Amino acid sequence: MIKVDGKVVDSNVPVNDQSKIKVSAKTGSYTPMKENTRLWLYHKPREMMTTHFDPQGRVTVFSRLKDLGIHQHVISVGRLDYLSEGLILVTNDGELARALELPSYRIERAYKVRVFGRTFDDTKLAKIRAGCVMGGRQYGPYHTEVVTRQNTNTWLHMKLYEGKNNEIRRIMRKYSLRVNRLKRVTYGPYGLELVPNPNDLQEVRLSPEIHKLMYQYYQHRALAATDKISETQNELVAVEQKKEQRKTMKKLRSHSAKREEIRSSPADEEEIY
Repeated sequence: MIKVDGKVVDSNVPVNDQSKIKVSAKTGSYTPMKENTRLWLYHKPREMMTTHFDPQGRVTVFSRLKDLGIHQHVISVGRLDYLSEGLILVTNDGELARALELPSYRIERAYKVRVFGRTFDDTKLAKIRAGCVMGGRQYGPYHTEVVTRQNTNTWLHMKLYEGKNNEIRRIMRKYSLRVNRLKRVTYGPYGLELVPNPNDLQEVRLSPEIHKLMYQYYQHRALAATDKISETQNELVAVEQKKEQRKTMKKLRSHSAKREEIRSSPADEEEIY
């Protein structure tokens, strides 16, 4: 049921961070998670920094988490800016956080967004959905639906698959709209209903989707490492080939010099005359 680096094992074997471990079961093959991996959901309120330290002395997510009983070192999965609120995933596993943030895995994040602008109409909605290029970077397209319309405010439901810095606020500013409320309601398989009130904190089990994601993540890392090793080996072979070529050229030049020396010797001149 267990393979290490592609070989079935039936006894203890040494492994390291580069080892490829696969466990087979009736429902498929999975890469085991770290034994101590933990994941929490936290409902971040407005006016709180998602950082370990703020030079301005503002309240931070991680200081609040310590107050709520998390005393080990943890990191957030992505960020929410100072005025944003809603769901934040917190983990003690850096690899898990990295996998959940990678754009290539297209982890869905959903937001409730209230925008202020008297000129909001279906034309702007279509432009927001289509996305745009700003500063040479592609933003969107976005799955965007209107939830409610008010006199000057409009509530939108937006889905993103990549969390660029202040992405929603930037795309809205481009169309002369100001975000005055932004709330993340889902991140991957987890929703805000598990922590409905600001400052709510709950530890959750890793879902099957997360296990599948981590299997793909470690598989891709192993393939990348294998490619890197092959590339390094090819570079070493190329270096050795160049060394051999230089040795061969040096020998050829040495033989050529000797022949020239023999041709220009006095004995050769006497024979010629």
